[in-house]
Amino acid sequence: MLRWSYRDARAAGERRSPQRRSLLLAGMTAATIMALSSPAAASSPSPTNASPAARPLPMVSFAPLVEKALPAVVSVLVIGETLVPAELKPGETPPAPERRPFRSGGSGVIVNSSLGLIGTNRHVVRDAVTISVRLQDGREAPAKLLGVDAGADIAVLKIDLPNLTEMPLGNSSDLRVGDFVIAIGNPFGLEGSASAGIISGLMRSDIGYDIYESFIQVDAAVNPGNSGGALVNLDGELVGITTAVGRQSGASVGIGFAIPVNMARRIGMQIYQHGRMRRGSLGLETRDISPSAATELGLPNRRGALITAISPDSPAARAGIVPGSVISTINGEPIRNNSDYMAHFGSSAVGEELELGLLVKGTPKTVKLTVTDEIGEPRTASVAKSIHGLGGLVVNEIGPRSPLYGQVQGVVVKGMEPGTPAATSGLQAGDVITGVNQLNIMSANQIADLNRADAPVERVKIMRDGIPYIVDLRR
Repeated sequence: MLRWSYRDARAAGERRSPQRRSLLLAGMTAATIMALSSPAAASSPSPTNASPAARPLPMVSFAPLVEKALPAVVSVLVIGETLVPAELKPGETPPAPERRPFRSGGSGVIVNSSLGLIGTNRHVVRDAVTISVRLQDGREAPAKLLGVDAGADIAVLKIDLPNLTEMPLGNSSDLRVGDFVIAIGNPFGLEGSASAGIISGLMRSDIGYDIYESFIQVDAAVNPGNSGGALVNLDGELVGITTAVGRQSGASVGIGFAIPVNMARRIGMQIYQHGRMRRGSLGLETRDISPSAATELGLPNRRGALITAISPDSPAARAGIVPGSVISTINGEPIRNNSDYMAHFGSSAVGEELELGLLVKGTPKTVKLTVTDEIGEPRTASVAKSIHGLGGLVVNEIGPRSPLYGQVQGVVVKGMEPGTPAATSGLQAGDVITGVNQLNIMSANQIADLNRADAPVERVKIMRDGIPYIVDLRR
């Protein structure tokens, strides 16, 4: 029977692990030192006439926790081949791609010892030809890639080795800003490295890494090579998969991000069972709440996701949901903005029931909807004819029925209006646009935003028949 579940810490009562007790002792130690160093303490005689310096002070160490967790963290070694994007010019035959071999590495976490399942990031194994895994005890084995989800940057590997150690899964919904955590992985190939810190933020979205973002932000050192590794709480439980660092330098800048384990667990289960994440639809379209929309709807703030359209005969339509309603919670979890809603919905599979908390004309309402695979047409966006480079372009999002779904991030070119800049750009219907200028494209809304952008479109990254190209529009 597949085990990929968490133990609810709340159900276990208010227990304290030895590590938590050590942390409390450390706090007491700090308080004692502060008290002894105060002028009042210096002038007051000790009741026992014993020197305070002679008393042993309790010490804190994360070593027992790290020693227990380390065997479940592995090195992921990749030999691959990447295709170097070539410049695509209008009217010319596309050049043959240049294939460039590479070796890279990252981290992974054993989440099921009997099945040999390992969770990691999709970007760790991207373009891999062969994947191998090295354990902390020195054993090494080839790994099979069971599947990936590009939208959340999750991948699941399988190895066949006996006597594996799995890491127990915690409940990331219990995390609070200020909680201590430890990041364990292989930064810069330094295997079995650990760094400690606190949770700096929760539900971080709009970072620009993935389509479905609800990151845990930490100040523990997270560097290249930590990707796919473990974020561990003080009970030794996995609470996140480390995945990204601050963008300033590509190295640790005191801001790191991890995928919550609850999200990774749900997506990982789908990949194990079906080879992919089976996302569906509720039949509604959403966007952020603009200041004007908040004023028009009489909302107290701009928290939530605004429903802008309802598909006929969809779960949302059958539940009586109307445009103008605001999604404020999903399964009791607060929704801050549209990206937050997308992250929560993005880890929900076909057949799963969701409880939506709504504000309908200022009145709270709760409805239950079941995610369906009866999906309408993917969302479409177009660029005004007057826009330099891509004017007249029409794109579709990559829907769940597309073979590209979950494999690549981007939007699909649906067509170009004749006589427009897009028609002479060299783009073709079926091309997947993955980037515009320096922006990674993940949704049709980003293409629609080009209508309001100040900077001209100069470069477009695309995939055509699985081959990357760069379209230079500076002419």
